[in-house]
Amino acid sequence: MKSFALSRLAQQRLVLGERFGQQFAHDWLVWEPGAWVVPRGTAGGEETMPPKVGLNVKPRIDDPLCFVLAARLDGSGCTIGRAEGNDLVLSDETVSRRHCFFSHTGKTWVVSCDADAKELKVDGKPVKSTESAPIRSGQRIELGHLTFTLLDNAGMLARLDGLPVSKM
Repeated sequence: MKSFALSRLAQQRLVLGERFGQQFAHDWLVWEPGAWVVPRGTAGGEETMPPKVGLNVKPRIDDPLCFVLAARLDGSGCTIGRAEGNDLVLSDETVSRRHCFFSHTGKTWVVSCDADAKELKVDGKPVKSTESAPIRSGQRIELGHLTFTLLDNAGMLARLDGLPVSKM
């Protein structure tokens, strides 16, 4: 799954201006800053290094990661969980091995909770195991302790421009 730091997208917005909405015309899943609980026994956890950004530029700790959430032509969606093999792998012990599944109905996104998921909420409301909930731009999705925001193209432009993101 393709990802960008929000600060990098903000730079691209400045450079591209109005063309940004055309070049990045898709929906986004934004991983908001917050607690991250690395599972015990994770071999690579202690060796994780921040990416090299530039000579004197250090990556910001509070810089959200933005994932491209694209509807697939075959109707399949995107799996999110802690286990390898998911489209988006989150190494956090509050996230289940296969936590949830995003699919696009043609008009809206739907998030489905896996049977073994620990906790899934949409705007603070729990989604029970094996159930689904429609999600709109601007809504928050909580997987364990991690928080994501779904943004459509207009919502991302508003966020980058420092404007309020309306829930569509």
